[in-house]
Amino acid sequence: VILGGGGHARVLIDTMLLNRMTPVGILDIDPKRVGESVLGVPILGNDDLLPELARQGATHFAVGLGSGLTACGDDGPEPRTIEIVVPAGTSERLAAGEKVVVMPPRLEFTVGDQIRIRNEDSVEQSVGPYLVQAGQELLLKYGKEGTYEGYCPLTEGERYEIVVKAA
Repeated sequence: VILGGGGHARVLIDTMLLNRMTPVGILDIDPKRVGESVLGVPILGNDDLLPELARQGATHFAVGLGSGLTACGDDGPEPRTIEIVVPAGTSERLAAGEKVVVMPPRLEFTVGDQIRIRNEDSVEQSVGPYLVQAGQELLLKYGKEGTYEGYCPLTEGERYEIVVKAA
C-alpha cells in the first residue's frame, strides 16, 4: 500500500513494477481521487483505511508523499529528493543470475533537486554513474543542467539516463 498518490508515488510504483512487486492500492488525502488510479494502481481512500488494510493482511506500506506546499512569498516548490535503496542481498541475487532493478532507466530532475542512494548490501554497488560503498549512503545535489547516460547493472535494460533541467 502506498501512502500518497502524487509524483513520488509514481516513482515508487514504477520501481515496484520493475522489481515484479504489485502494489495493492494507494491512500490519498483527497477524497475526490477515490476510484482514480495512478499507473494502474487504484486510489482506495485516505489513511483512515490503514487499520482495516492491516487487518486484511497488508504488511508493507511505502511513503509516496512529497511536498506540494509552498509558502507565501516563496520562490517556488522545494527541491525534490529522489531516494533509491539497494537492498541487502542484491550481490547474491546478481551472482545467482537474477535481474535486480532498483533504479528506473530514466530520471528527470530540476537544478537543485537531489538524489539519495542508500546501499544496504554487503558489497559496493554501481547505481547509475555513482559507486556507493556497502552500508553507505550518497546524497548528491544537481547544480547544473545536463544529461547523463551510461551503463547501470541495476536498471531495466542496464542503461540509465539522468536529465537535469533548469529550475
